[in-house]
Amino acid sequence: MRGGKGRSRSAIGRLLKVDRVLPGESREEYEEGLAQILKELAIGDQGVDAYLVELVYDALWWLKRNSEVKASLVADEMVEHLNDALQERGEDPDFFTAEIFDSKHEKELEAYLSAVGVSLTSLRNLALVSLAGELRKIDEQSELMHRNLSKLQWNLEQWLARAPRLRLMKLEIEQRERNLSAIEGKRS
Repeated sequence: MRGGKGRSRSAIGRLLKVDRVLPGESREEYEEGLAQILKELAIGDQGVDAYLVELVYDALWWLKRNSEVKASLVADEMVEHLNDALQERGEDPDFFTAEIFDSKHEKELEAYLSAVGVSLTSLRNLALVSLAGELRKIDEQSELMHRNLSKLQWNLEQWLARAPRLRLMKLEIEQRERNLSAIEGKRS
């Protein structure tokens, strides 16, 4: 993207006064991803083509966010089930969060799972069953966004394909004008 390091939003995003990066998300990651797509397509950061690219990228960004939300919900529900199971056994588990599933806590997690007699897979399945309705809604939203993304991509492809067609038409018109001039020159 043109404009240097000081830009916090693309030209189109500023024009529409839309901030697509939510608190806690990396604005730098968003801007770098958008700039990379614009660069790969050899598109500047202004104009209709840039706007369409930004809409496509926004849809991809939203789908990524939705997947992360879904994974976070499942992890949090797994923690809830594990805490409940430990408390039912009379154990007072230390407070922990979804970070317990990081590989650096593998031994600690195994001890907790062993204490309640469940596997990580069965814990995940319990969480999925508990969240079935919420996950279905998220999946429906994702499906809708996928359809929108397909339409946006088609529109972008059509828009980008217009330039070669316009150049070809211009060359054809110029050729016809030359032919007409040659014909008129022979008549005079």
